[in-house]
Amino acid sequence: MDFCARIAGHLLSAIDELTPVATGAVVWGVTPLLLSCYLTEEVPPLELVVSARAVLAGPSGTVFVFDDNGPHVLPGGRREGAEPLLVALSREISEEVGCSIVGAPRPIGFIQLLNEGPKPEGHPYPYPRNFHVIFRASAGPVTRAPIDPNVRDGKFVPREEALALDIPWAERVFLEAIG
Repeated sequence: MDFCARIAGHLLSAIDELTPVATGAVVWGVTPLLLSCYLTEEVPPLELVVSARAVLAGPSGTVFVFDDNGPHVLPGGRREGAEPLLVALSREISEEVGCSIVGAPRPIGFIQLLNEGPKPEGHPYPYPRNFHVIFRASAGPVTRAPIDPNVRDGKFVPREEALALDIPWAERVFLEAIG
């Protein structure tokens, strides 16, 4: 076994010893998934991390919320190839919010996505499990309109207002964690 495979195996062993704070079944498109949310600064093996997202803090205790077929509080998205996590996060925040990140984002946890169905033909992501790493980040000034067509009506609102929205349970875990 090569060195990289041994390191990845060790990291997965450490992740497998953690206890999720929330777990639930969802269907994304036609894919049945078991989502598990972890609050930790540990990061899964990068070759299994497909997405970087953040609870994005704005001025005066606000957080960024947006609409994508319902309210959401974790802007961010897919890594491009072997793109470093913080590069992916910065790029996605720029595309979805129109701002840069100020200061150093801090990992607050991750979501494990376990595919419970057969591997779809042409599936481009690690199978059967992959991860979305969640950060806490601070937003710089919004300097342009977002360019991501899936992010609509984005704005910074008080955290309490965001918590009152009908946001997905897995996102709520991380919004509550930054309290």
